[in-house]
Amino acid sequence: MNYHEITQRIRSDAVLKKAVEQGYVIPDTIEEIERICNEADNNWQHNLAKYKVGRRQLYRSATKFYNQALWIVLLFANPHMGISRRVFTRYVQSIVPDVDDEQKVKDDQQVRHLSPPQDGWYVLNSNEIIPAGLEVRMPDGSVVRGDGKLKLKSGYHVLVNTDTPHPNHKIKPIVTDPNAKLTNEFWAEMKGFYSQFGHECCAVCGRPCSRLQKGHLHPDMGVTVDNIVPMCQSCNMFAKQGWLFRKEPDGKIRPYGIYNEKLAMKIIENMNDGILITIVRLLYAKFSKFIGK
Repeated sequence: MNYHEITQRIRSDAVLKKAVEQGYVIPDTIEEIERICNEADNNWQHNLAKYKVGRRQLYRSATKFYNQALWIVLLFANPHMGISRRVFTRYVQSIVPDVDDEQKVKDDQQVRHLSPPQDGWYVLNSNEIIPAGLEVRMPDGSVVRGDGKLKLKSGYHVLVNTDTPHPNHKIKPIVTDPNAKLTNEFWAEMKGFYSQFGHECCAVCGRPCSRLQKGHLHPDMGVTVDNIVPMCQSCNMFAKQGWLFRKEPDGKIRPYGIYNEKLAMKIIENMNDGILITIVRLLYAKFSKFIGK
């Protein structure tokens, strides 16, 4: 991935050049894109993760970006400004050229998916009512002031804020004492938190499971709300074999350390070469940009 070429494509695109002339901020260097994405992610961790709003990280791999993260970058750089669908499309196409079918950039970027029912970001979409008191600046320089009835112009999107989720986002935060004992009531609430599309799911692998078990994040800690999460039988067995887990800000559970090295080594020793080679390839794809630095 040539970062200099990305900057050149953004700065030479006619649609994006016009947006800059209209007063929009169009991040055009990888350093600026990463900085804005990190700022947005920090806001997400502090304000939105507890509501299970979708996290949008920048890198799909060492050489590819997530389109959705680029939408967030553009919105975060231009709060309360109406951004056209065409600007979103040209911005993403300038950064993510059509190198393969896996990441082919569509001419119509579906920015509306950042809002409910999918992600929950407080982003207004075409023909959505502008909140009373909110002033939205449009490309022609006009300012539209919301009165609770006025709707956003078709073909535009506006970031309202990153402090609260969209009012139509249904997830409520789980607030409790992390050292409290795990009651049946909270266990049911926790299983509901990790449910998807009406199905109870494992907090680790995310697969639907009708018989969830109370899995420990740390084997030496007790049955408390901060150490127990719903796990399927396979993930719970894996947790018992020497691995430590932690809860990320978005509520997802990921392994982060080894509790029993002997047991962990036995697992690795029993893996066939194909699995080990796949793991090495994945690690290389993730960390190759740091090699040689």
